[in-house]
Amino acid sequence: MLNLSLRGLLLTLLLALTLLFPADHLAAADSTDSEALFREKGLLIGYGRGSLPEGGYETIFLMGHLGIDMAKAFPSLKQHRGLLTFILEPQVNPVVSPDNDLEFGLGVGFKYMYPVLDRVSVFANASTGPHYISVNTSKQSDGFCFANTVGGGLSLSLTKETALSLGYRLRHLSNARTRAPNGGIDSHNVLIGISFFY
Repeated sequence: MLNLSLRGLLLTLLLALTLLFPADHLAAADSTDSEALFREKGLLIGYGRGSLPEGGYETIFLMGHLGIDMAKAFPSLKQHRGLLTFILEPQVNPVVSPDNDLEFGLGVGFKYMYPVLDRVSVFANASTGPHYISVNTSKQSDGFCFANTVGGGLSLSLTKETALSLGYRLRHLSNARTRAPNGGIDSHNVLIGISFFY
């Protein structure tokens, strides 16, 4: 059983902020450098709940969000109002039930965002990626697994470079039958976030 302290969670969050948002990039948020690799950088926090034979599987999400504009690879997308990004989402997620456990990994996928009002956009996203889980359950073996997610939500622009988001994701954790048991853990997740656009 892991002992997750508030101090450890805060240190993890501080490290994530330092890695995702170096001072020189924050200062450059007002620039129009079209050569920047990442079009979007953000942080997501949230709560998820699934079920296990031992009780509810409850997760606190602490995620980075990096988006690469697909218009770099497909120039015809520049003519479209929406924004399609290739996303990377490193994450360290404390599990608070049925026991204090931990999961961490990297989600890789796509996000599509489309403006519906002056400051409001809708988005859809899907990702998959390697994860590690430490939960001890009869339904799913611990250790290496994959996390597959699909979801959507709303984004509210605060400025041209900054937006808040509220989203829902359905997630499935399993290990692709590499070990037994492999019943999978499905969860419903709500996330809020802040994004900076470059």
